[in-house]
Amino acid sequence: MIFVLGGTIDARFIVERIAAENVHVKLHTLTQYGASLASENSKAQSGALNSEQIEQQISKAWAVVDASHPYAVNISKEAMDAAKKQQKPYLRFERKSVLANCADVYFASTHEQAAQLACELCDCGNIFLTIGTRGISPYIAAARAHERSIFARILPVGESLHAAREVGLEPGQIVAMQGPISSDMEKAFLRNFGVDVLVTKDSGMEGGVEAKLEAARSEGVKVVVVEKPKLNYPWQTSDVETLMSQVRNIADQNKTKP
Repeated sequence: MIFVLGGTIDARFIVERIAAENVHVKLHTLTQYGASLASENSKAQSGALNSEQIEQQISKAWAVVDASHPYAVNISKEAMDAAKKQQKPYLRFERKSVLANCADVYFASTHEQAAQLACELCDCGNIFLTIGTRGISPYIAAARAHERSIFARILPVGESLHAAREVGLEPGQIVAMQGPISSDMEKAFLRNFGVDVLVTKDSGMEGGVEAKLEAARSEGVKVVVVEKPKLNYPWQTSDVETLMSQVRNIADQNKTKP
């Protein structure tokens, strides 16, 4: 069995590929929403896992494929530690960045830095967040201190809406929509909310970053990017075929064991 940590479109695709190889696969996502989007082949479960629970799952598996969100560093650290302890292969899949050569983008290493930078850059409009609900608090605090207005696009699920309201966003500041969306729709959002600064994560083409950049450039909107955390993965790829080659090798080795 291959244990997959996911919740992104990458993880769902990987699970389908593994299942197509007639290899038993189990997917775990943080949210019920992420699990609901998975195929029937994945036997998806959801919820936060502590270190002991991760160890238990990996102990039953041939290997763990970590296709969790690039910013979900805690689960990746726990999975790496558990795989090392269990002496099981750890395979990290992480989507490619599309921001490597973007000279017109402002980078920040933390949400706190991004919040301050966004407020400093915002001089004639509003700030639009497309970072999910985790990490919104620093932006609210900075916006209040700098007397700026912010809006946030989040997933259209109860837990995200609750989290946004809990940190202080009013209903009129929330846009609930499943991404990624087209560049034209991104432009419409920027115009509608009078956006001067857009804040996003380096979530790759699959996360809609290219469409956001195209729209921002077209509308003259500044872009602040929260950089991906840097972890020392024992094995990593952004190519599905390379990952699948490793999975097949691991599956073949385990299938031939007495």
